[in-house]
Amino acid sequence: MKRYLSKLGDTISRPLWTWLLSRMRIGTATLLLPGGRVIQRDSRQAEPSAEITLHSPGSTMRRLLSGGGIGFAESYLAGEWDTTDLAA
Repeated sequence: MKRYLSKLGDTISRPLWTWLLSRMRIGTATLLLPGGRVIQRDSRQAEPSAEITLHSPGSTMRRLLSGGGIGFAESYLAGEWDTTDLAA
Protein backbone atom coordinates (compact mmCIF):
# COMPACT_ATOMS: atom_id res chain seq x y z
CA MET A 1 0.00 0.00 0.00
CA LYS A 2 2.82 2.40 0.89
CA ARG A 3 4.49 1.77 -2.48
CA TYR A 4 1.20 2.49 -4.28
CA LEU A 5 0.73 5.76 -2.38
CA SER A 6 4.32 6.75 -3.20
CA LYS A 7 3.74 6.18 -6.94
CA LEU A 8 0.45 8.08 -6.73
CA GLY A 9 2.20 11.00 -5.02
CA ASP A 10 4.88 10.99 -7.73
CA THR A 11 2.22 11.11 -10.47
CA ILE A 12 0.23 13.87 -8.81
CA SER A 13 3.35 15.98 -8.19
CA ARG A 14 4.43 16.11 -11.87
CA PRO A 15 2.13 19.03 -12.79
CA LEU A 16 3.28 20.85 -9.66
CA TRP A 17 6.94 20.47 -10.67
CA THR A 18 6.11 21.78 -14.16
CA TRP A 19 4.27 24.76 -12.65
CA LEU A 20 7.08 25.45 -10.20
CA LEU A 21 9.68 25.53 -12.97
CA SER A 22 7.46 27.81 -15.04
CA ARG A 23 7.86 30.42 -12.28
CA MET A 24 11.65 30.60 -12.77
CA ARG A 25 12.89 33.95 -14.00
CA ILE A 26 16.60 33.21 -14.45
CA GLY A 27 18.70 30.17 -15.17
CA THR A 28 18.12 26.70 -16.52
CA ALA A 29 16.72 23.76 -14.55
CA THR A 30 16.40 20.14 -15.59
CA LEU A 31 14.43 17.70 -13.44
CA LEU A 32 14.95 14.01 -14.08
CA LEU A 33 11.96 12.01 -12.86
CA PRO A 34 11.62 8.27 -12.23
CA GLY A 35 10.78 6.39 -15.40
CA GLY A 36 12.93 8.65 -17.56
CA ARG A 37 10.62 11.66 -17.78
CA VAL A 38 12.40 15.02 -18.02
CA ILE A 39 11.05 18.46 -17.16
CA GLN A 40 13.21 21.34 -18.33
CA ARG A 41 12.93 25.10 -18.05
CA ASP A 42 15.16 27.57 -19.87
CA SER A 43 14.93 31.26 -19.18
CA ARG A 44 16.48 34.08 -21.20
CA GLN A 45 19.49 33.97 -18.90
CA ALA A 46 21.17 30.57 -19.18
CA GLU A 47 23.07 30.69 -15.88
CA PRO A 48 22.87 29.35 -13.27
CA SER A 49 22.16 25.88 -14.57
CA ALA A 50 21.08 22.95 -12.41
CA GLU A 51 20.17 19.32 -12.98
CA ILE A 52 18.21 17.56 -10.26
CA THR A 53 17.37 13.87 -10.13
CA LEU A 54 14.15 13.35 -8.21
CA HIS A 55 14.10 9.84 -6.72
CA SER A 56 10.83 10.52 -4.91
CA PRO A 57 9.08 13.49 -6.55
CA GLY A 58 5.95 13.24 -4.40
CA SER A 59 7.83 13.17 -1.09
CA THR A 60 10.12 15.98 -2.20
CA MET A 61 7.15 18.13 -3.22
CA ARG A 62 5.37 17.46 0.10
CA ARG A 63 8.45 18.57 2.03
CA LEU A 64 8.89 21.62 -0.21
CA LEU A 65 5.27 22.71 0.19
CA SER A 66 5.17 22.15 3.93
CA GLY A 67 8.64 23.42 4.81
CA GLY A 68 9.84 25.66 1.99
CA GLY A 69 13.60 25.79 1.56
CA ILE A 70 14.19 23.92 4.82
CA GLY A 71 11.83 21.15 3.68
CA PHE A 72 13.66 20.93 0.35
CA ALA A 73 16.98 20.63 2.20
CA GLU A 74 15.53 17.93 4.46
CA SER A 75 14.41 16.08 1.34
CA TYR A 76 17.98 16.19 0.02
CA LEU A 77 19.32 14.86 3.33
CA ALA A 78 16.72 12.06 3.19
CA GLY A 79 18.03 11.02 -0.25
CA GLU A 80 14.82 11.90 -2.08
CA TRP A 81 16.74 13.88 -4.71
CA ASP A 82 20.31 14.59 -5.72
CA THR A 83 22.28 16.75 -8.10
CA THR A 84 25.68 16.85 -9.74
CA ASP A 85 26.22 20.46 -8.55
CA LEU A 86 24.56 21.29 -5.24
CA ALA A 87 25.68 24.92 -5.33
CA ALA A 88 23.92 25.53 -8.66
